Amino acid sequence: MNSGQLRQLIRSEFLIDARGFNKVQGLPFMAEEVRAAALQFLNE
Repeated sequence: MNSGQLRQLIRSEFLIDARGFNKVQGLPFMAEEVRAAALQFLNE
């Protein structure tokens, strides 16, 4: 179960406001899903 461990590590090591992108379907992320989420975050 992912509780945001990677995001916490990035925040503590690099002192940046890392944002989470979660998926709770038991399936891996598709490249297009990651791309769309990144573009959405950048456009906010």
